[in-house]
Amino acid sequence: MALFAAGQPLTAQALNAALGVGVDNGQMTPGTTTSTSYVTALTSGSTCGTPFVAPTSGMVVIVFYGRLRNSGNNITLMSVRIGTGSTLGAGTAILSGSDDWCKQTTGTADAGDSAHVTIGSLTPGNTYNVVAQHRVNGGTGTFSSRRVTVIPV
Repeated sequence: MALFAAGQPLTAQALNAALGVGVDNGQMTPGTTTSTSYVTALTSGSTCGTPFVAPTSGMVVIVFYGRLRNSGNNITLMSVRIGTGSTLGAGTAILSGSDDWCKQTTGTADAGDSAHVTIGSLTPGNTYNVVAQHRVNGGTGTFSSRRVTVIPV
């Protein structure tokens, strides 16, 4: 299916609506958790996330980054949650934080890297929100330099 017809004027508004606009949010302030279940809120810092509008394809790639460490020889994990609506961390969960799509590190050394997940079942034009979620399997996990980026596909 063609997005544009021959001879049709191409405007920035039409192109942005067709392709979607990438958005991101970064939080540098470190925060901690001792939760063994995925949580959005940490002891300090702000929620790391952003609202976004699904592109006409209904597909986005979520890239998430963070520096993680633990108070002991335990696993520290970071994942993402996607919900309906623009309120961060709210709405019906389309995708919840999971060990199946996470980044993780073991031990006390500060480790930074990224992971991504592709979602292809969004309703074009609807507003969603994505937030970083965090957990440990023991000890206290510290999360810093977090970033969540939404890339329309």
